[in-house]
Amino acid sequence: MGQKALRSAPAPRGVNRAQRIEALLSGAMSPQPEPATAERPCVGIYSYGFLAESMTFVYHQIVGVLDRFRPIVFTTRTENRDFFPYEPVVPSGFHPIRRVANNAIYNATGRVASLSSKQTALWRDVGRDAGVRLVHAHFGPGGIQAMAIADALDVPLLVTFHGYDASKALRFAAYRRSLIALFERADVIVVSNAMAEKLREHGTHKARVHVVHCGFSPDRFEVPERKSIRDKVADDETIEFLQVSSFAEKKGHRFTCEAFAAHHRRHPRSRLTLLGDGKARAKLEAHTHRLGIADAVEFAGWVAPDVVAQYKQHADVFLHHSVTLQNGDQEASRSRSPRRWPRDFPSSVRFTPGSPSWSRMASRGSSSPSVMSAPTSIASSGTSTSESARERASSNTSTWREVRALGDIYARLIENAPLSAASRERLPDTGR
Repeated sequence: MGQKALRSAPAPRGVNRAQRIEALLSGAMSPQPEPATAERPCVGIYSYGFLAESMTFVYHQIVGVLDRFRPIVFTTRTENRDFFPYEPVVPSGFHPIRRVANNAIYNATGRVASLSSKQTALWRDVGRDAGVRLVHAHFGPGGIQAMAIADALDVPLLVTFHGYDASKALRFAAYRRSLIALFERADVIVVSNAMAEKLREHGTHKARVHVVHCGFSPDRFEVPERKSIRDKVADDETIEFLQVSSFAEKKGHRFTCEAFAAHHRRHPRSRLTLLGDGKARAKLEAHTHRLGIADAVEFAGWVAPDVVAQYKQHADVFLHHSVTLQNGDQEASRSRSPRRWPRDFPSSVRFTPGSPSWSRMASRGSSSPSVMSAPTSIASSGTSTSESARERASSNTSTWREVRALGDIYARLIENAPLSAASRERLPDTGR
């Protein structure tokens, strides 16, 4: 592989760093190789798969740090490469039979399969050649596996926990035992203070837990002139509802449909669009028939990011749930009720539950603690969108802030770690 790295292509004159990141995320600019420099260390990104359609947050982080670091992806399988056209990606998979066995054992006992010596050796050699100075793994089980890679490279390890790995998975004793070793070895990123407290209960060191709230990118979406919902109701116009997420039970689609059905009985000129897919889709489609709203609900499946933006531009209300299941599985928030978009906030921007302004800004809208009454209250909303909403979102919860915080953590871990002899040999000669 040699001394090659990825960075953004030269930006047009007048394009600042934040705009360049947005161009990369939207596909308007593509990563290009360039010689390695000591100022842009290489970071190994370990993800069990690269990349599930719903894991845009991982891709955004990788692309977002390109101007400060050179990510190289290690993965056991590749998928959706048209959605996530990033290079370099170095795959080394499990045998199909072993993969099935590994998944069965994990689902039954919580025991995470170790990487093979062949996989570890490949990523060690590639990592040494690229000059990897830090390994960043996604999800708790991925961090447990990535310890072998970080040890082989003799570099720091950073692990991001995203939800189930700090909730549902903790019911397994084998998983909790593995976390003890992981927390002795790695720094940890979480997306909410609640998750940080949960992991501290299981052995993380307070000084090694970093809270990095999820961000989104208002500049990727237009803010069209939007008629207030109250006026649309008065004029007997259609109210468009939208939810964008995988069809996992903890995403609460069942509650979305039941709440929408209650609203639809009072305001039949309303439509609900569900973007995403998953195992629960067939069951949910049947549920809409039982509720009598099948003709008012569209299951649009997975669509490209630019198409998602188009749906958001035409939506009046964006719905998102965070449901804690009986087995403990949850997202990175304790929020359990649907939220209407805040006053003066465009429906084309999404807060994730890890956002620091989720509760504060949702309280400005017509939200309700009742799942069934929340959509009904929406019809009386007289709010419309404004640029001030974009400004608040951009300053509080932008992707730019998220990747800057992540890059600062990378820099501190690399700076504080002793440089191995192999890494010193692979640094370019700067004449110093």
